[in-house]
Amino acid sequence: MRGCFIETPSEYEIVCNGDLLSQTTENGKITDTFQAEQRRELVLIADTDYVHMERTVGDTKILGYFYPQHNGKTATQSDMENVMDAAASAMEYFNRVYMVYPFDTLIVTSAAGNMPPGGMEYSGLFTVNIGLDTEDCKYTTYHEMAHQWFYFLVGDDENSEAWLDESFAEFSALLCLEESGGKDTADVSWQSNKAAADLAGDKAVNSAYSSWFDYPQLYYGKGSVFLKELMDTIGKDKFLSILSDL
Repeated sequence: MRGCFIETPSEYEIVCNGDLLSQTTENGKITDTFQAEQRRELVLIADTDYVHMERTVGDTKILGYFYPQHNGKTATQSDMENVMDAAASAMEYFNRVYMVYPFDTLIVTSAAGNMPPGGMEYSGLFTVNIGLDTEDCKYTTYHEMAHQWFYFLVGDDENSEAWLDESFAEFSALLCLEESGGKDTADVSWQSNKAAADLAGDKAVNSAYSSWFDYPQLYYGKGSVFLKELMDTIGKDKFLSILSDL
């Protein structure tokens, strides 16, 4: 169990992957107390001007919190709706092929300026850079959504076992992209990952990385290609059935 309290000026809204236990206001400041059960970390993100959106998939509400101005770009209503639609589509797909997401809420929010350029996964929350173009934003959403299964639910160590989250998330995102009608785009990405896999040489996909250069080549590239080749050998339905039973 993780918890904290945070005091902010009253104009700020806090987005957190935990539950809000209490909120008090005094002298123009708000104190929020959060508790995060069944989470691998506690995440707090604050802004003054969130646009709120919501989608429901099964028993889970996907809650969107977006900045209208983001990384020098004005995010339009359509940009935000596209992210929410992609998140809902990915959840429907992963619920079906892996397991039903077991929590009643999932948060997606804009990536802050100092966060990774695409997106970042956390337990029950992920960020997306709305400044990306529409197709990249959709793919990033699929990838970060996949991390809710491969990182959060699987519970691997991101440093010593990165293939268990990044390789599976990349593999899953490209399957989701194919499912959503983007087979041509997915095919290009598979080829790009194959080229990255070749750069990784003879390193095993479950190796620890020694430099940032190794990370995308080994885990995004070689790891996802390894999983695809394994799936193609076993058969897609059987392979996904095996993953859903793990």
